[in-house]
Amino acid sequence: RGVAPLLLEPVQNSWDESGVTSVRIDVKPVEGKPQATLRVEDDSPDGFRDLADAYTMYRQSYKLENPEQRGRFNVGEKFLLAIANEASIVSTKGSVLFGPDGRRAGRKKTEAGSVLTATLRMTRDELEEGLVLLRSMIPPTDIKTVVNGDTLSGRELLKSDVRTLQTEFLGEEGGFRPTKRKTSINVYEALEDETPTLYEMGIPIDTLDCPWHVDIGQKVPL
Repeated sequence: RGVAPLLLEPVQNSWDESGVTSVRIDVKPVEGKPQATLRVEDDSPDGFRDLADAYTMYRQSYKLENPEQRGRFNVGEKFLLAIANEASIVSTKGSVLFGPDGRRAGRKKTEAGSVLTATLRMTRDELEEGLVLLRSMIPPTDIKTVVNGDTLSGRELLKSDVRTLQTEFLGEEGGFRPTKRKTSINVYEALEDETPTLYEMGIPIDTLDCPWHVDIGQKVPL
């Protein structure tokens, strides 16, 4: 999917943590280099659920059991770390640092919430594409989401309905199995400079051939 959508990964993880009321994202270019700095901070009282989730490939995600949580295979943040020159995650349970010499545990902790910082290999075009995606997110109404100092405003809801749609759920032997369940469908007007988009719980995942943004309230099958 390219580099830009990876900026959405830590945001959706923060939205899914319990008790979150605020998520702040800051993305800035590094002068004179094809790089960007990323900082994502949330205020979850419990912090990052398990720091090992950040670096263990294909570890079974706790989100498998809940179709109303974003993400699937615990790989999004690994892809983000793969394009990072260095990164760190600091949370209530400790910290983990990633650099040229590998991974190591840190001593810092937070009183509440988690902070992810990273220096990423990104061109200016990729950075601009990432900012467009971040600003197009539809955040939960109870979570204040700020991108580079600007609070994402609520969108005008044109129509809401509840329908039975296909989704994915934890299978008996791990991984996903298909199922159908009732879920909310919210329709929003696409602004003049926006491409109509399919959303998975506020996260843009694909373009749509219709006049509106459509946000599905559960996991959308790949």
